[in-house]
Amino acid sequence: MRQRLIFSAIITIFLSGNIAVLGQCPIPPASITTTISTNNSGTYSLTSNQSLLISGGNFTGKINSVSGSAVIYISPGATFAPTVLGNFLGKIINCGTAILPSFTIGGPSVGIENYNKWTFTGTIGSNEKSYWINGISSKMIFQQSVSMNNVTFTNKGSAKFHGFFTMNAGVNSLVNEDSIIAESINLNSSLNNSGILNSTVGSITLNGVSNTYNNCIIKSNDSFNFSGTDTLINSGTLMLHENNSGVLKFQAKAFKNKSIGFVQGPNFENNGTSVLGSGNFRFTGNTRNQGQFGSDGLGINFYDVSLNSPGIFDVQNIQPHSSVTKISIAKIDTTFFPSTCSNVLKNEVCGQATPITFSSTSPICVGGQSQIVIKGLEAGRKIQAYIGNDSLSSVLTGTGGNLVISLSTYQLKIGYNKITFRLKTAKCGDIYLADSNNIIVNAPPQINLSVIGDTVCQGFPAQVKILQSGTSVNYELFEGAVAISPVTMGN
Repeated sequence: MRQRLIFSAIITIFLSGNIAVLGQCPIPPASITTTISTNNSGTYSLTSNQSLLISGGNFTGKINSVSGSAVIYISPGATFAPTVLGNFLGKIINCGTAILPSFTIGGPSVGIENYNKWTFTGTIGSNEKSYWINGISSKMIFQQSVSMNNVTFTNKGSAKFHGFFTMNAGVNSLVNEDSIIAESINLNSSLNNSGILNSTVGSITLNGVSNTYNNCIIKSNDSFNFSGTDTLINSGTLMLHENNSGVLKFQAKAFKNKSIGFVQGPNFENNGTSVLGSGNFRFTGNTRNQGQFGSDGLGINFYDVSLNSPGIFDVQNIQPHSSVTKISIAKIDTTFFPSTCSNVLKNEVCGQATPITFSSTSPICVGGQSQIVIKGLEAGRKIQAYIGNDSLSSVLTGTGGNLVISLSTYQLKIGYNKITFRLKTAKCGDIYLADSNNIIVNAPPQINLSVIGDTVCQGFPAQVKILQSGTSVNYELFEGAVAISPVTMGN
């Protein structure tokens, strides 16, 4: 008896490929103690493990106390605007609109999480440890100056201070992937900046106790002072307003400029810092060096526009290394965007507003072919598919219609293949899209026919065992053109 096995599977997966990831808001707590769904001006106190859900309406009442394990959750569309927030030791998660009066962080487990819009109208007392999260595309607005202590602040949205922003005492950490704007900025903290850090009136002072990183833009309207006890590593742009009289001043352990790093302003002063690396410095006013400059020999270019003498600086009490050059270079303008900025910021600056969707044929069998269909790519936009860091397609240009990428199994491996996508832009470089697409390639099935007994007789049971069945592959046994078994799906 000759038997044959026929199997096939076509499943289409649809994924959304929005460039900016909105609405990362976590779900409400599993257990809700009190729910407010309409306008409310009551008075509440939350004890241990209690939770208050503002699911709708406008809350304008009083919160007398929030214990260390209690949670206030504001849903999309709801407004939380208490007149009193007292004895605050818990957590607030905002997915709607939050407007908070003055309050004090009273315990070490306080959490502030914002995923939409949050306005602080008063002062914030923060001697205890707390963590702050401002989510992607979210907004935090501080209507007056703020001084934070013992804070871990992760910013992936817009944080604007109408006054100064200070991270003062204790162990502080600031991670910025989008924009922080204040009249002046004073950070006694670690800093990892891959967004925009901008003082609009005064100066920026960094007094970090560990390595400080600038991968995007630090911009000061007046002066910049780095006096930390470790190293500032610059892969982005560090600039002062050239029309003012500000001074960019180093008086720390070390400043290391990467090859793509650019530092510019009116006046420069190095008071004992070891300046290392490469890249470019450009200044238009008085320049002064009293520290080791370029001693690692990697070739810093320092261009003093106003200097006519043979030296590198107007005043050089310590001679720079011989590898330091003074080649004329144009200034960086305000539209310049370093390629090392965060993907979050690249999305905002260079991403497209309309969503992109992907669909693909999966699973497929060895020797088969899959297609990825890209919908919604704006005309002129460029996109490329990847597996890891290996390109899977050429760079495709959007036409306003659908784009198709055809893939053969020789480009894929047996099992799961995670396909990612990058927008290609001239200003921002590659933008990594958040969504990915899994294409499954099933291995050829191994088939073993076994029977019970020595002889197969009519009506006698027999079994076909398929070793290493393919995911979501349908199997059916045929004799000639006649099906002799039910359809069975592999797993």
